[in-house]
Amino acid sequence: MSKKLRSALATNRNISMCRKYILLLPDISSHKDHAIGDEAGLNQPLSKDIIKKIDELVRKGVNSVPEMRRLLDAYVHMEFNSLNLPQKANKRFFPRNETIANHMQKARNNLRRSMIDQECLRDKINEWKIYCPDAKIHFRPKGKIYSDNDLNLENSLLFVYQDVWQQKLLYRYGNELAFLDATYRTTRYALPLFFLVVKTNIDYQVVAIFVCENETTEAIAKALMCIKEWNPLFQPRFFMTDYSNEEINALEYVFPGCKVFICDFHREQAWERWLSKTINGCCLVKDQVKKMLRDIAHAKTEDICQKAVQGLQESQVWKIHQKLAEYLTNTWLPIQKRWVFAYRQDRLLLNVNTNNGTERQHQSFKYSFLEKRKNSSITAMLSICIEEFLPHKFDKKYNAKIPPYLIDRPRPLVKHCMHLIDTLKGLDLQGINAVTDKIYNVASFDSNSREIYKCYLGGDKHLPSCSCPAWFSSPYPCKHFFAIFIKENLSWSAFGSLYRNSPYFSLDLLTDENSHATSVVCQDFFHPNNVGIQNNAVGHETQLSIPLEPQPFPNVQGMNFKSTIAPNKIQSSHSIITCRELLSEITQMSYLCNSQKNVDLLFEGLYKLKTDLVKSITSENGILLRPDNKPDTWRKTEINSTRLCHLPIRRKRKMTKRVGVKYDVYKAASDMSVVTKKVSLLSEIITNHSINESCDIFTVPIDSIKTDEKLSDDSNELLEGNIKDDGNHIQRTVQSVQYLKSSLIGNLEMNKIENGEMLNDKVIHYCQQVMSMQLDIDVGLQDPIKGQVLAFNIHPNTPFVQVLHDGNLHWICVTTYGCAAGEIYIFDSLFHGAVSFDTKRQICSILQCDKKYLMIKVLPIQQQTNGVDCGLYAIAWARQILEVKGIPSTSLMFEESEMRKHLLMCILKNRLDVFPTTINPAMFKKCAAKDFRIRLHCSCRMFWTHKDENIFSRQMAQCFTCKE
Repeated sequence: MSKKLRSALATNRNISMCRKYILLLPDISSHKDHAIGDEAGLNQPLSKDIIKKIDELVRKGVNSVPEMRRLLDAYVHMEFNSLNLPQKANKRFFPRNETIANHMQKARNNLRRSMIDQECLRDKINEWKIYCPDAKIHFRPKGKIYSDNDLNLENSLLFVYQDVWQQKLLYRYGNELAFLDATYRTTRYALPLFFLVVKTNIDYQVVAIFVCENETTEAIAKALMCIKEWNPLFQPRFFMTDYSNEEINALEYVFPGCKVFICDFHREQAWERWLSKTINGCCLVKDQVKKMLRDIAHAKTEDICQKAVQGLQESQVWKIHQKLAEYLTNTWLPIQKRWVFAYRQDRLLLNVNTNNGTERQHQSFKYSFLEKRKNSSITAMLSICIEEFLPHKFDKKYNAKIPPYLIDRPRPLVKHCMHLIDTLKGLDLQGINAVTDKIYNVASFDSNSREIYKCYLGGDKHLPSCSCPAWFSSPYPCKHFFAIFIKENLSWSAFGSLYRNSPYFSLDLLTDENSHATSVVCQDFFHPNNVGIQNNAVGHETQLSIPLEPQPFPNVQGMNFKSTIAPNKIQSSHSIITCRELLSEITQMSYLCNSQKNVDLLFEGLYKLKTDLVKSITSENGILLRPDNKPDTWRKTEINSTRLCHLPIRRKRKMTKRVGVKYDVYKAASDMSVVTKKVSLLSEIITNHSINESCDIFTVPIDSIKTDEKLSDDSNELLEGNIKDDGNHIQRTVQSVQYLKSSLIGNLEMNKIENGEMLNDKVIHYCQQVMSMQLDIDVGLQDPIKGQVLAFNIHPNTPFVQVLHDGNLHWICVTTYGCAAGEIYIFDSLFHGAVSFDTKRQICSILQCDKKYLMIKVLPIQQQTNGVDCGLYAIAWARQILEVKGIPSTSLMFEESEMRKHLLMCILKNRLDVFPTTINPAMFKKCAAKDFRIRLHCSCRMFWTHKDENIFSRQMAQCFTCKE
C-alpha cells in the first residue's frame, strides 16, 4: 500500500482521499463499580472552562456564591445552544454551592501573593498607573519589625490616593473648610479608612483617601504630609473632625495656623454617653447639664460664653457632682474654641457645624458599595473605593436649566433667592436707609416689631454680615439684602469680591480641562512651568519626625479620682468594660502627674502592656485582624416537663442614635402618659370579638378634658387686641392681609392658579384667613394642614366652616351652619358615593361630639368637570355659606370658567368676594344626596377603625386615635 501511494504521488495522478475515524468503546457490561448514564453527571469533575470563569469573576470583585452561580448559569447558556444545553443535574457545568465556594476561595488565594495582600495591591497600583497616569498614589508596604521597642512607624502600612479631579475640587473648595473622619470595618483587617472631604456648592465630595495601620498622630500626619506635598498651595483656614486628639494634633502639625473645630454631633454624642452612664452618677441631672452646656456651645459672643461657663460652675449640679466637674474641667472647658459658636463666626459656611456630610459618604460606601464584602482584602476594598465609589460620587452634576438672571448658580442658591424675592413682593421698603455705600439699616418687616437690622455688603477682605438670626443659619444672603437690592436697584455684584466670587455661589464648569482652574491659584498650580508635580503613580517616602515627648499638663487642684476596683478585690477574671474604665481612670489621673520620671515609668509600663496585648490578638504578618463576632449559641437543656408555646411578646422599639435638642424634645413627648381614676360615661362598642365580663373597662372623663384655644399663626398674631376705632381696624386688616399674602402667596402659587393646576394648602389657608379677617370670624377657617395630625381647635356647639383635605388629592368644604347637634354638612364637588377615612377622622376631631352617633350629610351640589378645580369649589362654597350665615341653595351653580380669574382678582384686591354664578345651570351636573351614620366610641369620640378591628383582643382597651 505504501509503494502504490508513493508511485501515484510521483506520477501526479488524481488521488481520491477519504478520512476515517475509528472509535473503540468497551461494552456496557465492562463498566462496573461506578454510575453510568445520566447519573454519572452527578459526580463529574468541574469543567476547566468553568474554573477559569470563576477565577475571572473573582478578579472582577464577585464575592457572593449566589451571584457567582447566576453569572455561571448565564455563561453556560451562552456557550451552549438551546439544543445541546446540559441538564441541570450535570455538576460538570452546574456545580454545587460548596464547589463554587471552594473554587472562589482558591481563586482568592491565588490572587493573594502575600499574607496581607501587599503584592496584589502593588500589582493593582501598577495597573492604576497605566490607566490613570496622573493619579497620585503613595504606598508603603508593611515591613518587618525588628524590635518590640521600635517606635519608628516607617515599617507600618500606609496607602494614600488622590486623583486629578479630586485635586481640583480640593483647590477650589478646600482652602475654606475641610473635613477629616475615619470609618472602620471595611476589610477583614483592623485598618481605618480616612476620607478627606470638602463641601462643594452642591454636596460633599471625597478629595483624598488614605489607610494607615496605626491611628496615631505620627501615622495620620505622615498621610496628610503626602497630600500636602501633592497640593503645595492647599492651606485650609478651618478643619472639622470628631473629638480625636490624634487627628487634631496631626492636622495642626501639618497645617500650621489652621483652626480645628469639633463636630457638633460628636460633641452631643459624647455628652449623652458620659451623662447616661450610671457609674458617673449624673443620670437624674442629665437634661439640666446638657442645657447649660448647650448655652455655652450656642453662645454668639465670648462674653456670653464666659457668663454661661460661670453659671455652670456656680450651679448646684457642679458643686454636688465632683466627677462631672472633673470631666468637664479636663475634657471640654480647656478647648472651648473648638466647639463654641462664638469662635466660629469668622468663616463663610456658618451653618456647617457637623460632619454629617462626611458620615453620609461613609454610610454610602459601606452599605451601598461594600455590602456583603466587608471581609474582603485591602486590594478589593481599595479597588471598589477607587474604581466604583469615587467616580460615582463625582458624576453627580447639576442641571444648568435655571432662570437667566441667576445663570451659573447652584440650584440650592437659586431656590433660596427665588423664595426670598417672592416673600418681599408687596412689602413696604421705606424702612431701608443707607448709612454708607456698603452699610444699610433695615427695619423689620413685621409691623409688631421695632427691630432694626444692620446689613454690611462686605469688601475684598471682609465677608458680608447681618444682625438678623437668619444670617447665622445659612451661608446664603438673607431677605434684608434682597430688599436692599430691590430698593436701591442693586444686584449680586454689590457684594464684596471675597463673598461675590466664592466658588460656593457658582457652578463648576467641568466641560474641558482648562475650566477646572477657575481661580488664579488653580491656574498657577496646573501650569507645568510653575509647579513640578510628579506624575509617577507611586510616590517616594518622606521622612517625618514628630516629637513624641509628653507635653506638660496643667495642674488641676482638688481632684480626687477613686478607682472602681479596689486592690484587695481583684478577681480572677474581668470584663473588657472594666478594663476600659480602668484605662479611663488612668487617663484622668495623668492630668495630675507633674514628674517627668513618673511619666517615663508610666509610658514604659503602658507600652509593655500594649506589646503583650498585641501578641494575644490574631494577626497576619503583623497587621491585626478584626474579630469574627459570632452570636452566642444557646444549648437547650433536656427536661421532662410538657413543652408549651411561648406567648407573643411585643418587641421593644430600639432607640435611635440621634442626639441633640430636637431629639430630646421628641423623646420627652414620646414619654408622656395620662392616668385617670374618675368614672365617666360608657359608650357602646361594636366588635366581632366578645368581651369578658371580668375585664376592666376604663375611660377618660369628659370633665377632665380641657381645651385652650390659641392662635399660633403669624397672621393671627397681628389681630390680637381690641381695636375700637373703625378706621384703624380697616387699616390693620389691610396690612394683615398684605403680610399674609407675602408669606403664603408667591410666584409658585400664582402660576398654579393661572395655569389651571390644583390649589395647594397655602392658597387654601390664605383664602380662609382673608375670609376670617374680612368677615370678623374667629371660629373655624383653620389651617388645613392641621387636619393631617388632628390638631384642629374643637368646636362642638359653635357653627363653623372648614375646608378639609380628604387624603386623596381632593379638597372639600364642611360646615355645621343650620345643623342639629351631632350633624355636619359636606360640600363635595367630586362625590363618588363614600366619605374618606381621613375626612371622618378630621370631622370627629373638630366636633368631639358627645352623641352616640354622628350624622354626616352630603348635599346634592354642582360637580366639577375636571380633576383639579376642587379647591376653587371648596373656597366658593365656604364664602357662600358665610355670606348667608347658613346653608345656601343647592341649586346654585358657579361659572367654572370664571372661577380662577375671580380668585386672582380677589388676591390682587386683598379681598375675597362671592364667586360668580352661571347663567346656564343645565350645563353642569349635581351629585346625589347621601347620609352616613357613624357610631362614636372612647373619650376622644372617634369612630371604630379597621385597624382597631384587626387587633385581636384589644376591644377598645386602647383607642387607635388617642391611645387611651
